[in-house]
Amino acid sequence: MPARCRLVAMTFVLSMLLYVDRIAMSTAKVPITGQLALTDTQFGWVLSAFALGYALFQTPAGALADRLGPRKVLAGVVMAWSVFTGLTAVAWSFGTMLLCRFFFGAGEAGAYPTCARAFYNWLPVGERGLATRSTGEDVGPGRGDCRRSSASRSRPQGFLAACCFPGPRQRSCACRWRSSVPT
Repeated sequence: MPARCRLVAMTFVLSMLLYVDRIAMSTAKVPITGQLALTDTQFGWVLSAFALGYALFQTPAGALADRLGPRKVLAGVVMAWSVFTGLTAVAWSFGTMLLCRFFFGAGEAGAYPTCARAFYNWLPVGERGLATRSTGEDVGPGRGDCRRSSASRSRPQGFLAACCFPGPRQRSCACRWRSSVPT
């Protein structure tokens, strides 16, 4: 398989993981609020903490990808957000959950700008549009399947399983990315 096809395929898988991680939190609202005794307002702040971290760090992460290259930065981004996904599972209070979600958003913020930089570096101009679309926020018919999958994981085992389950997949994806995508 040509390197540019691997690039598009791996960034598509990455975008699916991004989506699953984002929705896992909202689908696990009931167990999380129950276990941490959060009000609806506090849970709203938890969700907003992710958005704030994401918004504040997206541009710096893109600049870092421009400086260091998308291969290194995206591997680091995936590792960072994997760590904070796992740490979400061990949050014991409203404050720790806020911090975990903020840093989770900050870690995930670099994914799309770094993918865009990779496409710019490695794809011909005529192929960039389709590749960019494959990693867009609407990743197609799989969205509903991801939502159902996250919801079903969060029910029987509590929110701990929903947060821990994606971590190994993400780290595996980061390692494959680092080893198989050209520099």
